[in-house]
Amino acid sequence: MVIFVYGIGVMLAGALMGRLTHYAVQLTPGLPGYLLIDQKWRPERDHGDSRPGTLNVLSVLAWRHRYGLSCMLVFAVVVGNSPTEGLFCALMYSWFLVTLAWTDYYTLLLPDRITLPFLLFGVIAQLTAAGHMTISPSSCLLGALYGGGGLLMLDRLYERVRGHVGIGGGDIKLMAGLGAWLGWQALPALCCGASLTGLTWYALAAPSSRKIAFGPCLALAGWLGYLRV
Repeated sequence: MVIFVYGIGVMLAGALMGRLTHYAVQLTPGLPGYLLIDQKWRPERDHGDSRPGTLNVLSVLAWRHRYGLSCMLVFAVVVGNSPTEGLFCALMYSWFLVTLAWTDYYTLLLPDRITLPFLLFGVIAQLTAAGHMTISPSSCLLGALYGGGGLLMLDRLYERVRGHVGIGGGDIKLMAGLGAWLGWQALPALCCGASLTGLTWYALAAPSSRKIAFGPCLALAGWLGYLRV
């Protein structure tokens, strides 16, 4: 009975927050046209069969509900690994990262309306000890300062050497937010994890689409780092 209630709760929360993710992505400039008009895909039919294949139907359903399914997945993991007293903060942390990852993946943008509340919520959660992590106020504030400031300095250095910006302002603000949530001690592991994820993605991407979004890499590394604490 407990597992059933747990599953229903995760599904409802994931579906609800998935709709919020959908609206957040839809409001981002530069969204591809097929997402902006919410194009509906039809499953391909098997040869000689008038009914759509099961795999095609499942693929279409997964595509249409990708935001909700993403939230359900991360919420299920978080609920199973977080104490009750810090569960709300853990769920909100996960939702912000899911939304930012999808937004940056589609648009190569991390809008201020999501990154700045993520940063502010992280500072409030840690300074008030609302989360399950034990982080001192100084570690939280230094994490935001070192995370955002370090990436900003790296971007300025890259711009001076190469003549153009290499890191977006959204990535810098996301890094500051992750530093506020995780503390400055987690920044080296976070940078290494995000960089390795980005390099792997770049190596596996097709040569014609080698321009990748770094936001999902930071989001994945930050989410895994939060679960380890």
